[in-house]
Amino acid sequence: MSEQQADYFYPRKLVLMAIGFGSGIALGKLLLGPLAYAVVLLGLLFALLAHLFQLKYAALVLLMFALGLFRLELAYPTLPPPSASCELTGKVALPPEYKAANIKVVLRDAACNGHPVDGRVLLTLKDSANRQRLSCGDTIRTTASLSLPQGQRNFGGMDMRFYYFTKGIVATAFSNTGIYFIEPGKKSILDRILELREKNTSTLVALIGAENGALAASMLHGGTQSMTPNVLSDFRTAGIAHLLAVSGLHVGLLVGALLFLLRRFSLKLQFTAAACFLIIYSIYTAFSEATVRASIMALSFLLSELLLRRPDSLSSLALAFLLILAVSPFSLFSAGFQLSFSAVLGLLLLYPPIKALLLSLPEPAADALSVSVSASISTMPVSAAHFKSLPILAVFANLLAVPLASLAILPAFGALLIYPVLPKAAAFAASITGVTLNMMRAVASLASKPGSLTIAAPSLGACLMFFCSSAFVSKYFRGAKKEKRLLFASTIILTVLLWALPPLLRPAEFLTVLDLPSGYALHLRENGKDMLFGTSEALKSSQTQYYIEALCLKTYETVCTEDENTELLFKRKKVYVAHGKVICEGECYALERTGQLTLFYKQNRLYVSAYALDERYAILYENPKPRMNLEGIWTMHTSTNSLQKAR
Repeated sequence: MSEQQADYFYPRKLVLMAIGFGSGIALGKLLLGPLAYAVVLLGLLFALLAHLFQLKYAALVLLMFALGLFRLELAYPTLPPPSASCELTGKVALPPEYKAANIKVVLRDAACNGHPVDGRVLLTLKDSANRQRLSCGDTIRTTASLSLPQGQRNFGGMDMRFYYFTKGIVATAFSNTGIYFIEPGKKSILDRILELREKNTSTLVALIGAENGALAASMLHGGTQSMTPNVLSDFRTAGIAHLLAVSGLHVGLLVGALLFLLRRFSLKLQFTAAACFLIIYSIYTAFSEATVRASIMALSFLLSELLLRRPDSLSSLALAFLLILAVSPFSLFSAGFQLSFSAVLGLLLLYPPIKALLLSLPEPAADALSVSVSASISTMPVSAAHFKSLPILAVFANLLAVPLASLAILPAFGALLIYPVLPKAAAFAASITGVTLNMMRAVASLASKPGSLTIAAPSLGACLMFFCSSAFVSKYFRGAKKEKRLLFASTIILTVLLWALPPLLRPAEFLTVLDLPSGYALHLRENGKDMLFGTSEALKSSQTQYYIEALCLKTYETVCTEDENTELLFKRKKVYVAHGKVICEGECYALERTGQLTLFYKQNRLYVSAYALDERYAILYENPKPRMNLEGIWTMHTSTNSLQKAR
């Protein structure tokens, strides 16, 4: 960073460290093995050179970049081999989730046929006999099929592997035989706190009803498993689903109430009490990113007061960013993490300039509107990237719902504290929460009526330019007003171009074969017209719908066929569909899948990949016959590693 650049932005070291560390982790998703370590060494070399040339800020960013990339590579778990049938044992790590005839259980200290698994396992059970018998800390044993979460299978699809990695889950298992062994284990402090959370949910449901009780529990400790689908859909469509997760608002209210009770005591005692409360509350919420981020920022602020230092919100946010990613680098890729940090960053960057535009309004109205607008604007790119849609009335809904959420949290928390000794007083406090939540649900229902605006996911460059534009109009940019306006306008134009151009630059003719668990579907575009061809099951599947939303297909023709043996002609090349499997002459597409294996053709070579074309953990076999005729179905025999033509 040059001296002139340092004049424009005060060089906060924690912010520079966060930028470098986050960039290294983000790049680590794309780099593999030896190449990643080579880039780490290269980053360290450039950091040393920058230090020798007395470019201390550039050296700091490069050093943190190398450390971020190295940290992610260390975090990749050793994945267990998939197994069609194995004896799976493990301890229940989180309260089980009950759905219809299924139970979803997250296991820790798991083992497959006696071999330890490097991480947690998500087990789905078809078991009704043991629905109420499982609790945190129990050891269970069952016969299950073990598989690995797949990466992004189609354009716009969800990367399930990284999604599970953010939760510490490295494998999924399914059992339809039920549990044949349960051993109650010695419960840790964490197990007891998690069970207390479930008990509190039941208490709230008993006090204010099923819908409001589940809603209040979600706001206090996160998780939406107990909420009804209609209420959850309304909150998401209205753009206020962030209130269902524990956020800085909730933590700030609870810590503020605690400090108010301790206002007559010393700062040291206030800091100690707040630290103990925040640690326990973080455990209570299962260490959600938003709770940990808000806790670190709150403790940073209190510590600054204790040390008679001026608190800096941007540095506190950067510190929370660094600490969370140092412990859990995969969190960077989760929607919750990105929404939480982008919302707070938007408040820090955009709140002052937006409020300056609303000086004609009364102070409370200007504050509320500035918070709602800045948070909604700053989370817009992240919401579009993950959900491909933007709530139309999000600003309006947040303007009403956020104050109501503030009024609902404290009475609900107080009701849980006093319920064991003063049940009638707890019922009265909970009734206040119930009335407030009824109003919140009405706001969500009303704001969800217009629906959401479907929009293409922004590129990484568009997101970066967007936040650069926010930085240029913030109080942290120390340039002249003319420079602010020029840089803001330039970055906004670049944001729009980088966001809008990729969908417009797609070729006029292409063919895509969707990777689906069952059936087949093809997307053909010829002469600018789109056609979806495949079985009815495949065309209606969620993966196909995600693909359509990601491409923002407004008009397209659907050709539904249940014929598993057909032939198309695309750009003078034959496309075969044989036994429901798609084969294209001379192109690279998914072919026969046998168990966990996928056969595919690329650059005149035949490969077999264990995990659906994802080469990070793939086992690849190269066919020595480069001109092999691929018309037909091929089967990989895992016992002999030989290929045989089925047709």
